Amino acid sequence: MDAAEFDAFHAGSYPRLVTALVDVTGDPDRAQRAVEEAYARAWARRRRLGRDVPAELWVRDAALRLSGTGPGDGNRAEAGLEDLEATMAALPRQPLPAAEIRRRGDARARARAAGWTVVTSVAAVAVVAGLVLLAPGGAGAGPGPPEQLMIQEDEPFPDRPSSIPADFDLASGLSQIARPSAEPGYDALAGRLVCGRPYALGGLTTEPLSVRVTSEGSDTVRVLAVARELDLSDADRNAHGIAERYVSRFSACPEEESDGMTVRTSVERVWIGDEGWVVLREVDRGDPLEIVQVVRVGSAVLVSSTTISGVGTALSPSLRRAQSYSVAPVVDQMCLWDEGGCPS
Repeated sequence: MDAAEFDAFHAGSYPRLVTALVDVTGDPDRAQRAVEEAYARAWARRRRLGRDVPAELWVRDAALRLSGTGPGDGNRAEAGLEDLEATMAALPRQPLPAAEIRRRGDARARARAAGWTVVTSVAAVAVVAGLVLLAPGGAGAGPGPPEQLMIQEDEPFPDRPSSIPADFDLASGLSQIARPSAEPGYDALAGRLVCGRPYALGGLTTEPLSVRVTSEGSDTVRVLAVARELDLSDADRNAHGIAERYVSRFSACPEEESDGMTVRTSVERVWIGDEGWVVLREVDRGDPLEIVQVVRVGSAVLVSSTTISGVGTALSPSLRRAQSYSVAPVVDQMCLWDEGGCPS
């Protein structure tokens, strides 16, 4: 995507994205800042933009993440022309020009490439200096200023961790009561099956980090058991395929018999991370109910399974929404594995 294409993309999608985010956040200033930062990040990764998901979808998801919005909040009907015009008129300031968005994106790319550039520059200076000393009549002018030897790159060089940090808080967003620490290699989803297959992701390249938390409601009627697993792949594209294939297991099994009960499964896409899904599993006898969330951010894939006991057969929208929100703090931390990195 060159500058002209990006500017046209920005002009055509900006009103829709800002309107959608204002609708979600209720804060025009926050929405505007998040959308503009998302566009800057999109420009910084323009060579990859649109490969895995459409460019507008990528910017939208990045803006939702930057605004701290919870999953599922972006599912709104598309705004009409009057709504777009009203939102644009109510913005606290004029939108940043596309050229300024590109300038900020270039600055972000240069900042992330700085470490590589310095190393390359030092090595280049050493090589050139050695050649000058060895050349006949080597007392000449020698190399020019070091900046002339710097290799300029259009693409950022994200310094993403190749493993999950030991202190990663996989229990973020859960009750503070009896929150265990995450343990590498621990199988929190042991015994869970969908159509006879275990919940293990499979195909990822690092040791998973897992956590399981069980808590009882104050009235001792409701029990939540949350099991989470986070793992990494060696590339964003591979992680995308792994997450998509994993979710397809649930989609392929809309109804099954388990322990004398009929389990019904539905899957929907949600606005969270680089891509996300919510799987709702219900049974015909009240217990258990389960919400499974699958989220990919860069090369990281998170599975969060919440089993809900003691609430009867009806899963209220508020309870479902609460479980969706609970995973948002973990997804926010997963920016470590996103090409745009975490907000500075």
